[in-house]
Amino acid sequence: MKKAIVLAAGMGSRLGRASDSIPKPLTEVNGLSILANALNILVEAGYQEVVVVIGYKGIKIQASVAALELPVTVRFIENTQWATTNNLYSLFLASHELAGEEGVTLLEGDIFFRPSVITALDAHSARECLAVVSPLTPLMEGTFAEVDAHGLIRQFGSSKSDDHLTADRPLKTANLYYLSADFCKNYLIGELARNVKNGRVNDYYEVTFKTACAQGVGFRAIEVDPGTWIEIDNLYDLRIASYQFSEHKHALLSSQHGGYWRFPVTDHALIYNLHFPPAGLKKLMVDRFADIALNYPASSGASLPLLSDFLGVPADNLVIANGVSEIIRLLPRIFSGNVLVFEPSFNEFANAFPVERVTTIRLTAHNQFALDIEQTLRVIEQRQPEAIVLVTPNNPTGGLISRDTILELYRRTQDQAPYLIVDESFLDFAGDARDQSLLHDLLAWPRVIVLRSMSKTFGIGGLRLGYAASADQDWLNALRKELPIWNINGFAEEFMLNLPQYRKEYAASCAQVRRETDGLVAQLREIEALEVFATASNFVLCRLKPGYPSAPELAALLVDDFSIFIKECSGKVMDDADRYLRISSRNREQNDRLVDALKHVLLLDDYTPSLGPCVGLSRLPLSQDAALSE
Repeated sequence: MKKAIVLAAGMGSRLGRASDSIPKPLTEVNGLSILANALNILVEAGYQEVVVVIGYKGIKIQASVAALELPVTVRFIENTQWATTNNLYSLFLASHELAGEEGVTLLEGDIFFRPSVITALDAHSARECLAVVSPLTPLMEGTFAEVDAHGLIRQFGSSKSDDHLTADRPLKTANLYYLSADFCKNYLIGELARNVKNGRVNDYYEVTFKTACAQGVGFRAIEVDPGTWIEIDNLYDLRIASYQFSEHKHALLSSQHGGYWRFPVTDHALIYNLHFPPAGLKKLMVDRFADIALNYPASSGASLPLLSDFLGVPADNLVIANGVSEIIRLLPRIFSGNVLVFEPSFNEFANAFPVERVTTIRLTAHNQFALDIEQTLRVIEQRQPEAIVLVTPNNPTGGLISRDTILELYRRTQDQAPYLIVDESFLDFAGDARDQSLLHDLLAWPRVIVLRSMSKTFGIGGLRLGYAASADQDWLNALRKELPIWNINGFAEEFMLNLPQYRKEYAASCAQVRRETDGLVAQLREIEALEVFATASNFVLCRLKPGYPSAPELAALLVDDFSIFIKECSGKVMDDADRYLRISSRNREQNDRLVDALKHVLLLDDYTPSLGPCVGLSRLPLSQDAALSE
């Protein structure tokens, strides 16, 4: 008879106010409680007896289990000292349930998991102890295990100590074990009693497993996909769980415009430099964390000499902002007239202005989304815009608007005299970036305003830094008046203070990004299903040919089956927008894994998507580690 013991006595105070009214095991993930999910899976797997150790608000757990009307025997053991003891004591109270002739499956009441986890456990011999494990990732904490060449756990440790940093491929335990009858009767029951007698009632039961390993009692590691389970200790874990066990992962990611690194997914959607800042600069900022977090930064003007030194642009011609997005949102207050934008491009420029003040020119695929200067001049003559927005390289097309084209446009609009707002946020990823930039000729072209986000090329999206550069002091002063005195935070200021000494490292990192992106383009062009456009940035625009999934369908498949997130362009203004996708280059290993995933989906005639989130990961011979390297 298959028996399971569920430890569910704790309060779960780290879950915040929710634990005031319900115990942690009744916390819901997408409408299903942790405990109900576990019990349903156990019943489906053929377990006939389930013992639940309750404590905090145990009567609510009993009522919740009764409402499930399970076709199995569920017994309850109450830990009345739940507030002053830990799960070792809870398991001790269930010692008599460990004394049977068959082994016991042990799990904790804060583990949300898929049926495949229990299936993996049940597939092994009942004569040895088993521990479900997964590769330890930065998203996990708690007990980890080291495994020998035979798959046996040689020792247990804690990720809260530094042991796991030197461990050989540490594996996080899922707090889901099978304990053999011999182990329970000949070791565990006595060891639990000894610990309780010695007053160690506030320990975790894993201390008994550590002692067992030291005495040569082996646990076999059953490795499962980390996407198939999660331990929910706090609201952060709950947020990840809601994503990890959602049937709409792609929609959840797309709706939040960033923060993807917090989830077990490889982000090929956001655009940034993975090779900068260097380790030395990161360490400087980490070492100064306490002071940076405590103290107010100086106003952004104090950092202008530093940015000026790095760029070689006079400080008087610069304004630092909390990302270029801060500047974009202020443009309608500085310009009172109409603005000309090109589509597809970065949507925020058009979105910032009232629709009646926006004139658009559509770029098309038939000429590689290139700007037609004669058409543009005709529209300028007709509409008389006060400003023209030029994004180069353009997002999402990757196409470069050459310096010569921009200057020709400047010269041929002398009569209308519009400002040219040139967004060069990705230009350092182009091979000849300095030659194409207008940053160093601002005095010669006073109607030019250069905008640059530092988030992308400097790899600091979380610091929120960007700047405007122009020789037009009236325009710059108008912008300065719109900005708050503290528009950059202390971490951004610290970055700026140290940046000038890292010029060579920055140039080398951009060159590496260029090489990796060129390699990605070459690989993507080997996939028959894709039309791949040339790019001067670190992202690649692709069009799916007829007969293949749409871009939204493909993006959802990649998230569900491979934990890879790409940008699908159905929200862009372009013909057949739902056939386009934008892929950001990461490092070589991750790019290779992305290409592998695309080939599996687009080249295999017999490919079928997984029946649910995460199911497909273990089916295909791809590395799981890369997907969790965030």
